[in-house]
Amino acid sequence: MYMCLIAGFVRPAGASAFLSTQSHLGGGRRLLTKTAVQEALFSEFDPQKETHLRQLEHELRPLVATMPKNSHGNMEPAVTRYALHRYFAQKYGWYIVGLEPAGNSYNSSCPGTVMSGKVPAYIETLFEQRIRGQGLGLREIAVFAATLLDLIHKESFDDLHTILELQGLTASEVMPSNTLDAVVHDYAVLYFHSFDSNSNKTMNLRKMEEELEDEFVIWSEVTMWARDLRHTLLAEHRKRNGFSHPGAWSLVEEFARDLGHRFGSFQNLECQSLKGQLMDMEFKGTGRVRLSEFYSGAEDGSWTFTESVDYLRALGALDESDPKHMSVIIPNFLSSQTNCITPSSMYSVCCMNECEGLMSPLEHAAGGPEGEPARIVDLVSSMASDTVDAPRALPAAQLKRLEEIAALHGGRVPLHGRLFAQWMHHAYPRECPYPHVTGTTAPVSPDEWMKKSETTEATEEEMKQHTLQRVSAEELSIAMAPEAQAEALPWITVEELIAPRAAQERDTSSGTLRFVGMLALAASLMQLKRSAKGFFPQFQNEKSEKCFV
Repeated sequence: MYMCLIAGFVRPAGASAFLSTQSHLGGGRRLLTKTAVQEALFSEFDPQKETHLRQLEHELRPLVATMPKNSHGNMEPAVTRYALHRYFAQKYGWYIVGLEPAGNSYNSSCPGTVMSGKVPAYIETLFEQRIRGQGLGLREIAVFAATLLDLIHKESFDDLHTILELQGLTASEVMPSNTLDAVVHDYAVLYFHSFDSNSNKTMNLRKMEEELEDEFVIWSEVTMWARDLRHTLLAEHRKRNGFSHPGAWSLVEEFARDLGHRFGSFQNLECQSLKGQLMDMEFKGTGRVRLSEFYSGAEDGSWTFTESVDYLRALGALDESDPKHMSVIIPNFLSSQTNCITPSSMYSVCCMNECEGLMSPLEHAAGGPEGEPARIVDLVSSMASDTVDAPRALPAAQLKRLEEIAALHGGRVPLHGRLFAQWMHHAYPRECPYPHVTGTTAPVSPDEWMKKSETTEATEEEMKQHTLQRVSAEELSIAMAPEAQAEALPWITVEELIAPRAAQERDTSSGTLRFVGMLALAASLMQLKRSAKGFFPQFQNEKSEKCFV
C-alpha cells in the first residue's frame, strides 16, 4: 500500500511504489545460523534478563489472558502467532514475517541455517521438543517475544557495525559530535533503504541516499525525525547520567534500537493522513471508496491511488458485492502490504490496525476469549472510535447478527473468530478490516506481485472506464441510515476460529510446572557448560555452516 508515505512518492508509479521503496532499492531475506537462533533463545534464561522477561510478561498478560487455551490452559501455535503478532503490531507497528495468521512452517534444505522469515516457526519447533504439544503459557510467550527482539536488535547492530567499517571507525571509540552525526545519518539511510549488507559488500551509501531522495518523497521529513530522535535520546541520557560522554558507543546503539522501536508511531501519522484522503471520497459512511472515486484523479501525475483491480483483489481490499460499483475497503487498504515499509529482513512497518485497539477493552471486559452478547452490545454502544461517536444505538440488524453468532456457539460469542471480526467491521467500517474467508485473497507485497504481473497499477483505459461511473458530490456526502448501512455491507455466515473451543476442564497448573522444570534444567546446564549446548537436541550435532540461495 502506498499512502502519504506512499503519497510521498513523487513518481507517478502510484501509491504502491511508496511503501515498497526498500524492495525497489535493495534488500532481501537474510540467513541466520540455527545456532544463533538457539543461543538467542537460550540466553533468555540468563538471570540477568529476568527483569526484562517480567516486563514482557506484564505487557503480554492482558492479551494472553483473553486468548483461547487448550486443555492444559496454554496457547496452541496458531494462537501464539496471533498473540505475538498483536503485541508487536500494537507496540511497534511491526508485522513480523512468520507470525501471519496462517503461519509459516519451518522446512529448511540447509542443515545449519534458517531463513529470517522462518525464525518464528523454527523457535516453535525448539519449544515443541521440550513441551511436546502442551502449548505455551505466559512465561514461554515472553521468552518467545524476547528472543525475536534479540534477533531483531542483533540485525540492527550488525548494520551499525557495517557503517563503522565503511567509515573506518571502531565501536570502542568515543565519537566527536560531527562523526556521531554522520554515523547515525548513514545508519538511517541503510535502515530505510533496506540494503542487505550480507549479500553485497560494495554498498554505496551516497547512491542509496540519492535513490531515497528520488523515490521516497518524505525522505526529508524522515531524516529530520531521525535527527530529532537522536537529540531526544541525548537529552534523556544526560538526565540519567550527566557524566558519560555524549558520543559514547552505547548512545549510538540506543539510537539504532530506538529508531526501529519508534518509527512505527511516526509512520502512523502518515497512515492517518492517508485515511483522511480516503474518507474524503467515502461512499455514504460505508468505509468504502468506489473505484470511480479511487481513480478520479488519475490524470494528475501526483495521484497515488492507481492499484489495479486484480492487485486490490489479491490484497483483500476490494469489495465486489456490487459488481457494477466495486469499491475499495478503507481499513483493508490501509492495513495492506502496499502501505508497509520493510527496513528489516524480519519485519515490515505497517499502518497500525485501529481495530486491535478497539478489541482490547472488549477482551478485558470479557475476561476471556468469549463474551455474552448483551455485554458486548453495551460495550460497543458506548465505545467511540476515530470516526464513530458514542454513545449510540446499534441497528437492529447488527443486534440480530450478534445473537446469531452466539447461537452458533452455545450462547456465547468467540471474540477471535471470523464472524465477530465481520461484526466489528459493520460496527466500525472505517477502523475494522473486513475479514475475507480464508483462501479468497492472496496478499503479497508490490514487489512480489510484480514478479508475476509486471505492474501493480491499472491502465489509463481501465481507470477511465471506472471514472465514467462517478456519482455526484452530493450523493457521496449523504450519509446512509444505520439500518440501511448494516444491510448494505456484505455479510457471509462462515465461521473461522483461530483455535478450537477448549474443553471445559483445564489443567491450569501444568504449564507453570512444566516451565519451572525447564528453568531448573536450564540453570543446571548453565552451571555445567555455561552455554546452550545440551538444552536443545540440535545443539549437540549441528554445525554453524552457511547456506547460500
